[in-house]
Amino acid sequence: MTESIDPITLEILSSGLRSIADETYIALMKSAYSTNIKERHDHSTAIVDPAGRLVAQAENSLAIHLGSMMGLMKTLLAKVPLSEIREGDIFCANDPYAAGGTHLPDVNLAMPVFHSGRLISFVCNIAHHADIGGMAPGSMAGGMTEIYQEGLRIPLVRLFRSGELVQDVLDLLLLNAPRAEPAGGALPSSSRRAASRSSLPRSTRSSPARRSVCGRRSPASSPASTASRT
Repeated sequence: MTESIDPITLEILSSGLRSIADETYIALMKSAYSTNIKERHDHSTAIVDPAGRLVAQAENSLAIHLGSMMGLMKTLLAKVPLSEIREGDIFCANDPYAAGGTHLPDVNLAMPVFHSGRLISFVCNIAHHADIGGMAPGSMAGGMTEIYQEGLRIPLVRLFRSGELVQDVLDLLLLNAPRAEPAGGALPSSSRRAASRSSLPRSTRSSPARRSVCGRRSPASSPASTASRT
């Protein structure tokens, strides 16, 4: 039986949810390293119910991004039973074919929200990353004939599991974005904090990105890491 809500309560709840979505949009914009997010605002945020239906979106969210976030949720709900989703999980994807994405530089994140042990919603965001690997800087160029040339294809994966960073997944993502020094800064701040507490192996191609994930950059890059960006 559906419980009725009076118009005043409905409007208060609606305004509160929209406010939450707007605040997540601003928080992502202010905390990002990439100018694609911080200045160009190529990102969106939304709140989705456990059935994958849109509840609220940030005022400045882009329509194409909303479609992609709904694609991620459709994939998530089809592949992962709700009983297996835990508080602190964060799901990540970008693939248009395997995860409902737009193009590979747009990386989707979804996190479940629990209240008193009950799953009540998901909070989602999507942001355009400056580089996701591939044959050309920026992961977009004329002459590409297949999606594998565009960059790293990310199916639905857990970036966090029960609040713990899945380090192997993060390493794989950063290693395949060698030209994008700010790539790690576009990840959630909790990702950077968790990464900074772990021992990150250094890689010639990925060390700048790893430093950005840890929230710090060395004053002078090593010759190897400098060569990887030229």
